Amino acid sequence: MEFWFLKTGYTDYPVKLENLFNATLSIVTQLPRMGTFFDEKRNIHFVIVRDYKIYYTFTEDEVTVLAIWDTRRNEDIFII
Repeated sequence: MEFWFLKTGYTDYPVKLENLFNATLSIVTQLPRMGTFFDEKRNIHFVIVRDYKIYYTFTEDEVTVLAIWDTRRNEDIFII
């Protein structure tokens, strides 16, 4: 949020995004297999939230977010 505020002077958009991410992750914690496989060997999944992909992995006890990627950017430079 700080980045967006410093860039634009507004906090509305990042607050809405944060709320969407949190709501999505709340569902993912209940149903971690719902995401699409990104890397089956490393058990990395992703879910799409608007223009973003949230990459995560999970165990029986927790979900770990690995990255949040803006899909409008060049995915060729994305590395997990």
